[in-house]
Amino acid sequence: MYKKVVFISLFVLGSCSSSVASPLSDDFVGCKITLEEGLEEIQKIKGNEQLDFEIRIVKEVTENKDCLGMILGTNVPQGEDLFKIELLDLVVGIRNPDREFAPEDPDNIKKTEDELYSSKLKEINKQESNLINAPLFGETTFEIEVSDQGVVSHIDEIKELGAYSYLFSEQCGKIYGVVDVSVDSSSPIPADGLSAPIILDISDMVDCENEKGLHTFNTIEIDTKNYLLVTYLRNDYFYILSAFEILNESMISQEENIIVEFQVSDLAKVHFGGKIIKEDDSKFTLCLGDLNSAGSAAKFDSPWGKVIEISNTELLNEKITNISDSRLKTIAHGFRNPWSCYFSGKDLIVPDVGNIHWEEFNVIENYKALREPPFYGWPWKEGYFDANYTNTPVDDETKSSLLSNSIEPLYTFPHSEGYCAIIGGVNVENNLAWKDFGLVGDFCTGTIWAIEQVSKRAYKVLNTGQIPFQLTTIYEDINGEILVGTTNGDIIRVFLP
Repeated sequence: MYKKVVFISLFVLGSCSSSVASPLSDDFVGCKITLEEGLEEIQKIKGNEQLDFEIRIVKEVTENKDCLGMILGTNVPQGEDLFKIELLDLVVGIRNPDREFAPEDPDNIKKTEDELYSSKLKEINKQESNLINAPLFGETTFEIEVSDQGVVSHIDEIKELGAYSYLFSEQCGKIYGVVDVSVDSSSPIPADGLSAPIILDISDMVDCENEKGLHTFNTIEIDTKNYLLVTYLRNDYFYILSAFEILNESMISQEENIIVEFQVSDLAKVHFGGKIIKEDDSKFTLCLGDLNSAGSAAKFDSPWGKVIEISNTELLNEKITNISDSRLKTIAHGFRNPWSCYFSGKDLIVPDVGNIHWEEFNVIENYKALREPPFYGWPWKEGYFDANYTNTPVDDETKSSLLSNSIEPLYTFPHSEGYCAIIGGVNVENNLAWKDFGLVGDFCTGTIWAIEQVSKRAYKVLNTGQIPFQLTTIYEDINGEILVGTTNGDIIRVFLP
């Protein structure tokens, strides 16, 4: 578990230049070179290209002995030219926060990571927005219900498939229906009281590298027939939303009807989003990430980095292949990786995974009444702050207009004390004690928050470190109990206080 990060600032100045510098090599990710080797390489680049930017060393506690003194990563997107940046963070692994790399370092230590982020929020009077400081509410218990599966990407109840208590998907392309074989039991059903047959297998069409694979599923009625909607990245680099006819309460046709087919770069490995949400059968909403091409979120020539609405019109007759299709409507843009959106009353909630420093809990208020799609800051803003992005996906006038009207997150939390990525989410409907609260979590620490955005109330309902697995998705069943998917293939039943 990560514990603390210490910042040291180094200012290395040179002459300004308009020359184009080579981007950082892949050695600057994944503990491949030492801090000393990295600094030496950067100094050569700065000298050769006559660049002027600040270098900041970020010390991160790690239990991996192979990463001690090594560079874990940076704040610069892969491929970014260094002449465009003003600050370069080098994240370096340490065993404990007291270890230093040079005799002069202790005099330069400014703050722990948590202190630094807290002070930044205090400067803009946003201390109350930090979810890490949300109070813990009661005592939550949990038990493992399903285990030994692949990475669980989504969990949901499908009423048209009534033979199953709920469905869950594996990232590598399979959807399972969970059957309760202990129907007489009124207590929580243990794992040995469940069976989970495969009801859809598209594993031959996907691969599981990074964040590729099968992402989410939902249902819709098209021309009086019910279909299971599924989103995934096909292994020929098309992002697919398909419909599979529901034949009866336990069976799905294996015949695929492609509704959306967006071509993506063969470099796309992360930030797909893919969550399907709907309120009725007339349309549904799709939340899509930026594919690690940050500028897409600011432009309207692609679906990436956006929340889009799809009209249920001739979906089986002609597939949608580009953003200009008349059946598509952009609801909002300026997102990096809206992993799991959800509806809450008149609002649409968008938890957006941050880049280097901040995670966001965004609210699209009264989204049905919107006249124009609002902008939520990415790629120039991360949380409330400058994201250190200097590419020019749009002209200066457009950028200025977008930023002047950009909407800030309601809540945020920094990458400190092991927190790393916001996941979720679901609006609670069946648990009367928590009705109308939304549940989101942190991927790395296993923390789960309950948030009611209208009255601005936020509580921790599962504290950091209780679940020793990385969380991927959260779902509420018809009994008001919470199911959580994990990267190690477990589904955990959580009992809220």
